[in-house]
Amino acid sequence: MKTSEEIKDKRHMIRVLRLLAKVNIAEENYETAEIQLKQARELREQETQLSAGLAEIYQLLGQISFLKQNYDLALPYFRRSLEIGQKINSPQIIAVIKQRIAELELALGNTEQAKILTQEAIEIFTKLGMKRELRETQALLTRITAEAE
Repeated sequence: MKTSEEIKDKRHMIRVLRLLAKVNIAEENYETAEIQLKQARELREQETQLSAGLAEIYQLLGQISFLKQNYDLALPYFRRSLEIGQKINSPQIIAVIKQRIAELELALGNTEQAKILTQEAIEIFTKLGMKRELRETQALLTRITAEAE
C-alpha cells in the first residue's frame, strides 16, 4: 500500500509534467510536450479515480494532435477528455472540450457541427462567468459563421 507521501509526490510530479507540457506547447515543442503528457497520463492512470487533471492531460494531447493537423488522433483524445468531464460533472471541462472539438470540426469543414458545439460552449461559459473563454468562443462562432456563408 502506498503512503500518503508517495501519492502526494506522484501528484506533484503529474502536475509538474502537465505544466512543463503547457510551456512546451506554447513554444511549439510538440514532441517534448507529448512525451511529458504521456508520462503524466501513465502516472495518473495508475490511480482509479477520474480527475480534472486527467481530463486536462487528454485535452492537451488532443490539442497537440490538432496543432500537428493529426485530426484523426485529436478527436479520440478530446472525446476522452469530454467523457471524464461529464463523469466528474465539470461544466468548465465540458465547455472547453466542446470549444476544442468545434475548432476541429471547423478544420474538417463541418461548419454546422462546429456551430452547434460552439453555441453549447458559449452557453456554459456564460453561466460560469468565464469572460475570457466566452470572448474566445464568440470569436470562434464569428469565424464559423463567416466560413459557412
